[in-house]
Amino acid sequence: ARGDAAGSSSGGAAAPLQHPCPICLDNEDDAGDMGMCTSCGQLFCGSCKTSCQARGMTSCPTCRAVAAASDKEEVRQLRQLLLRSAGRHTPFAHAHLGVCYANGTGVVRDEAEAAR
Repeated sequence: ARGDAAGSSSGGAAAPLQHPCPICLDNEDDAGDMGMCTSCGQLFCGSCKTSCQARGMTSCPTCRAVAAASDKEEVRQLRQLLLRSAGRHTPFAHAHLGVCYANGTGVVRDEAEAAR
């Protein structure tokens, strides 16, 4: 149910979600399977990410930016995103960029850069 906190069986009112998914307004930080727009940094819950992919949506529901066409473009967008002011997207973007460097996806494989 919307706004329910995990383990709220104490009978008290559930604490409101601090960062609900902007699409469903539920599912805050859905088990680490979140989606992120590399243009605006908006995070989406895993359920909405899967639903959007199943519908063939290729643009961000928040800013309407089209998903990166290539791995190199995705890396470029992640770098730009990290140069902006820090936000809730920052750890997710850092981790995603680290995976790109570790796997050589869109960039030359670089373990030192991946560890940063």
